[in-house]
Amino acid sequence: MRSEYILTLLKTPRIGRKTAEFIIASCSDTPHRVADLLDCFHTARKKRPSMPVPTLDDLHTAHEKALTVLSKCEQSGVDVLSTDDRHYPDRYRNIPDRPLLVYAKGNLQALNTEHSVAIIGTREPSAFGNKAGYRLAQLFAEQRFTVISGLATGCDTIAHRACLDAGGQTVAVLASGVDYIYPKENRGLAQEILETNGCLISEYEVGVKPQPVFFIDRDRLQSGLSDAVIVIETDIKGGTMHTVKFSQQQDRYLACLSHPAQYRDHDKAQGNNMLIHDKKAFPLGSSEEISRFRNLLVHGQYRDSDQAPIAQPLTTLPKATAALSASAQNPNYHADGEYELHVSPGTQYKFF
Repeated sequence: MRSEYILTLLKTPRIGRKTAEFIIASCSDTPHRVADLLDCFHTARKKRPSMPVPTLDDLHTAHEKALTVLSKCEQSGVDVLSTDDRHYPDRYRNIPDRPLLVYAKGNLQALNTEHSVAIIGTREPSAFGNKAGYRLAQLFAEQRFTVISGLATGCDTIAHRACLDAGGQTVAVLASGVDYIYPKENRGLAQEILETNGCLISEYEVGVKPQPVFFIDRDRLQSGLSDAVIVIETDIKGGTMHTVKFSQQQDRYLACLSHPAQYRDHDKAQGNNMLIHDKKAFPLGSSEEISRFRNLLVHGQYRDSDQAPIAQPLTTLPKATAALSASAQNPNYHADGEYELHVSPGTQYKFF
């Protein structure tokens, strides 16, 4: 069904996203005019007698509102993608409660790349989470994974920033219209995403401001657009747990940054600890674990790569990288994040 008529359904009184989906699925013929939508309602009501049926006048009013939205989108350079559109994200097609329309600004090719990961977490990460999260996002961007996140402060910003710094491609999923950047301090980051072949997307039309419930709805779209969700840091009841729940419902892989022992008591590590302990998430705490998880996503096997790995001299790696592979039992690891290196000449530290 064309975006024009899907939006008309969504603008019709007492018709929400799930009811509109049901009506669309009930239509035997593609609507070509507003009156055809009324036929769709009557067909759907045969299967669901309690469903409200609007008057033709109601539908014409909704159609006018839909045309106004589409005109604003065109003026703002925003694409409106229905499930019939070739640029509609393929990963959304089979998730529960898929978005009927996706509003997108930027490079539409970024919505259907071969590999993608959602990298998310708390708005208030620890110093360790900040450094390690940046490095994780950088690593996946370097391996040509599109990085998905939500443009929020904290871990989302870290993920987008690291991806851009690595020359990668990133998509921001918003809880507002794509023309309304929240928080405002990330307006520059949003513009940079657009200027570097990335994309901003939302299921909310232009001009819509964020509301609390929108962030939960947004979370399902972050996980839905990815092959896997990686949690940098979260507490047990953090908003990140909504995305974790959606990743499970959508059959996405889930991984968490695994903290060295001296950082595991931090409030924002408790959700990570729980998910790893309960075996609901793959731990990412060493170069080997990162390598295996990457190969699970690319090759479907949780093992070290058979391909030639990307390698760097161990002594050139940043502190966060060393911390990822350190443990409290290692006598060479120091609490300030420094890693005392004892390696033979020419030793290489392999991430992938």
